[in-house]
Amino acid sequence: MPPPIETRAAANMRRLREARDMTQIELGERAAKLGHTMNEQRICGLEAGRRRMNVADLSVVAAVFDVTCEQLLSPDPDALFGTPPAVSYAVTVDGGMTQVVTADRTEVDPDGWLNFHLRGERVFFAPASRVLCVQVAGGSGNSKEGGS
Repeated sequence: MPPPIETRAAANMRRLREARDMTQIELGERAAKLGHTMNEQRICGLEAGRRRMNVADLSVVAAVFDVTCEQLLSPDPDALFGTPPAVSYAVTVDGGMTQVVTADRTEVDPDGWLNFHLRGERVFFAPASRVLCVQVAGGSGNSKEGGS
């Protein structure tokens, strides 16, 4: 018999949080930015199965992690990381070094680092101020010029 649906959702929430190296406090802060209160104690209780996840929790957690509610409820943990297609990027940093990176998610963190992630793992990072160009590998005219 499969685990109850809220147990699956809580386990998937934890997988996503850990894959992004996010603390329970950080998850709560991101939920608060979306107008939903989830403190560390509540998140810990959800992940441990001591609290039930309600619809508001589910929709906010899905929004924080940029997944659908269906993915969060999925019994298949791979469904959490399989939706966005992986893209190969040519990343050029000052000094002229170019590296091809395959990623399904990119972000600039609060410390100013450009991070590339593939299936929840960080595969490349560089200070955003040193990145001269990010272009879809093999593409033309799709570059994002950066640096300051």
